[in-house]
Amino acid sequence: MWGDESVKQQRATLGDRIQELRRAQGFSQEDLAERLNVSRQAVSKWETGLSSPDTDNLILLASLFEISVDELVGIETRQTPPGKEATGRRNTGMTNAYGVARVIITFMTIALLVVIVIVAASIWFLSIRGERPDEELTQGEYALSWDSGSRRVSLHIGPQEGQFPWNTGLSGDDTFFTSGDMPGAEFHTVNCDNISIDYSRNIETGREFVTSIRTTSLAYSTSRGIRPSDTEMELIAAYGDSLLVKPEYYSSKNEFCMYNTVYAFSEETDGYNFLIFYVLDGQITGIEARAAGDGSPAFYVDNVHSFRLVNGKPDYSQKQDPDLETVSKERRVYIALHTLLNYSLTDKDAAPHRDTVFSGLRFVDWEAYGKLGELGKDADTVQQLFTWIKEQEAYSESEIIDLQLALLSNLEETYADMYSSVLCYVFLKEPAVFIECLRINPDNAENSKRVAELTAYGAASEGVLEEVKATLQEWIDCGALTDGAVPWAELILQYCDETYGEAG
Repeated sequence: MWGDESVKQQRATLGDRIQELRRAQGFSQEDLAERLNVSRQAVSKWETGLSSPDTDNLILLASLFEISVDELVGIETRQTPPGKEATGRRNTGMTNAYGVARVIITFMTIALLVVIVIVAASIWFLSIRGERPDEELTQGEYALSWDSGSRRVSLHIGPQEGQFPWNTGLSGDDTFFTSGDMPGAEFHTVNCDNISIDYSRNIETGREFVTSIRTTSLAYSTSRGIRPSDTEMELIAAYGDSLLVKPEYYSSKNEFCMYNTVYAFSEETDGYNFLIFYVLDGQITGIEARAAGDGSPAFYVDNVHSFRLVNGKPDYSQKQDPDLETVSKERRVYIALHTLLNYSLTDKDAAPHRDTVFSGLRFVDWEAYGKLGELGKDADTVQQLFTWIKEQEAYSESEIIDLQLALLSNLEETYADMYSSVLCYVFLKEPAVFIECLRINPDNAENSKRVAELTAYGAASEGVLEEVKATLQEWIDCGALTDGAVPWAELILQYCDETYGEAG
């Protein structure tokens, strides 16, 4: 008991000195935390005596306050009291010998004490790094920590020292891609046994920046001790009303965990980093630390889909209905598509969402649409939509018209090449309707010509050129097409023969 009280008194005294020196320098807790690269909560714990700075931070604090470590921790230098000096001059030679011996013994004693202090400090430092999941270990709120052998390690969102795995002991399959929008960077994804990490790498400097850490394993915890398998109530108890919540926010089959509610945590001073807690029926199924990818907060209170907590419950007092006029055309298509992907809907319930997708194609800015998905994966986001269209079993006449009119948008270059396979697939499923739709709107004859050319290009790219040509010839010969549609069938066939025949 006495030992515990002594430690507490020492921490309180050290905390008082840190607080006094910080204020004397005119620093706030946030200022001091930033200079030491720790969290504000860590500084607060030091000053209140709940924890003590480690050896590295003691040295940094002393340097910042321009005092010695001994002065910082309150160790006074002892001096020989006056009047205790040796008197007399007898046996001067012997006295000098004794003096030299005392100097040597003193020096050796000091050296031994220094070694003991260094060893003890190292053992203490390693022990707290292996036992304490607090802010100093986890390097702030936006991190996950876990046991690795005999030590506890952590990984935080943001820039890292060195190369993956950044002294964490992690290993796994590391895949990466580059983006034309950011030619100087590589975007990596590492899938370890029970944790996945996304990070970017500056090709020129080699500097690496972690953008996402996600896990479903209860071996990993946040700085406040929350981990997968904890309950929703335990989460709210740990983070309180600083959380925001998205109720009735459902997972899709291709996500890393299942959920029907999402909680997000972000401090006001760190509005571009988040802890995201995925909850299914009251239990945490996954945790993600994330840096917002598009330069703006990924989660915010809109009182439409996301809400603040008040006394641990969603605050619906300011709830508003969605204002569709404020939603971009691209986002409407994106939301409709993901509603169709994520829910098992009846044909009746799916119909309005399906109509939103097809009727919205001609108005989409494809560059903007691509950025609605995961950072750096614009083409994958667009391809997801195109793949869904190709997977449909049948199309109505109005849907095929919408698909053809999509070329009135800014579908160019890569996206146009990708879309050509969509046109080819739709043609093979509904050849007669596809051909008839080309002649319906004479005001869009130029667009119809481009549809014909891209359909032929898609046939060549997909390796089905001969099948498309045979289908066209069959419909031309059978006489079932209207007089206005036959020339369009012949035009597609001409593109197949003259432009892409050799490629086929």
